[in-house]
Amino acid sequence: MTNIVTEVALDELITENYFEIITEVTDMSERYLILSKVIEVLESITVANGYSTDVAYVSDVLQLEHPNQLDKNQYPACFPSDADEDKESATIGTSGDNMRSVLTIEITSIVYDHYGHTAQIRSDLIRDIEKAMVTSSTLKALLVERPSPTKVETDKGYFGEYSMFLQEFELEYYYNHAEGG
Repeated sequence: MTNIVTEVALDELITENYFEIITEVTDMSERYLILSKVIEVLESITVANGYSTDVAYVSDVLQLEHPNQLDKNQYPACFPSDADEDKESATIGTSGDNMRSVLTIEITSIVYDHYGHTAQIRSDLIRDIEKAMVTSSTLKALLVERPSPTKVETDKGYFGEYSMFLQEFELEYYYNHAEGG
């Protein structure tokens, strides 16, 4: 059961039912729009919002040679990026001009603890990111279904005061290929 966007107002989508297809929102590509919403989701991870962690820094640019390049008050830090994308033609309704796309979003996160006890901090943030991604109604509004967590890869706490890990999510959406994804 898929719905067509009936109205776009600011960044809100008004659709017929629950599943939403974005046909036109702004001049942004669908891919970039999804990444920008992922950034908003990560920025919302705070104890005040019901999570175990307060994410201190989010950026779509990960250009660190060493984690100590960020101030200690910028941890935990999350760096989302749009990775691989699988595409196939999809007919929706009477139109044959649509594409089904499964975009992989990678979120590289770094946590810090002065004493090097990063296991609990890392585990809490892994859980918080998954919860935020899967339950976000803002992100869900852009997708066919909720994001699917597919992978967690950690450094196993081997970097002393810092610990880095990667989480992957698959996000499925449809778009009009005449407009590009």
